[in-house]
Amino acid sequence: MNAKRENWIYIDNLWSLDAIVGRFILATRFAKIAADLLGVDAVRLYRNQVIFKKPGAVRTPWHQDAHFFPIDAKKTVTLWLHLVDVTPKMAMMIFANGTHRQERSLGNTSRDEEEMRQFGESLFEQGYPLTTCRMYAAGDAEFIDGWLLHCTTDNEGDRTRESLVAVYYPDGTRLAPPRELAADAPISEQFAENARRQTRITCFPGLQPGDLAVTPMNPLVYRRQRR
Repeated sequence: MNAKRENWIYIDNLWSLDAIVGRFILATRFAKIAADLLGVDAVRLYRNQVIFKKPGAVRTPWHQDAHFFPIDAKKTVTLWLHLVDVTPKMAMMIFANGTHRQERSLGNTSRDEEEMRQFGESLFEQGYPLTTCRMYAAGDAEFIDGWLLHCTTDNEGDRTRESLVAVYYPDGTRLAPPRELAADAPISEQFAENARRQTRITCFPGLQPGDLAVTPMNPLVYRRQRR
């Protein structure tokens, strides 16, 4: 799926559309690191995206990736690979260190600049230091815990920020049941549940809650060899 949103362009599951790119995205060198970080013997690909943030692209709000995943995995990890050199003006990543240890939703924001600022200050006051990653070289990679709160700034540079993203989860994970929300649930929670319902369809076609999260769209990308 190709999509455009406020000067963003992203392509879902490019690995399944191009054989050469697929070999790169499904490489065990990335998946082994994910398995080591998760402390498991085998991992599957949840999905991958290629994301282009053009000059003028708006900021990404504070969020935790795992909050939007329709699976019962306690831990997930996201590879973020930078395809071009990134300067401080090109939608820099900001992380709230330590938030992943809670392993639960700690809230999120809209793209409103003041709301994001206040939320970041609140995190700092709660004892979560904020780290801004100011420079990347093409080929630099980050592995981000699914529960780590993060956001980005606007792309105020004159070049597109190009990134490749791949999300891994432990083999043996099952689909989680839908969450029953009250009619007056916050809009952010309604948005999150809609995202989970949509990705159940696109990332786990044909499966029902409780099923093992295994389809052709979720290849096993690494299994540790036992001696």
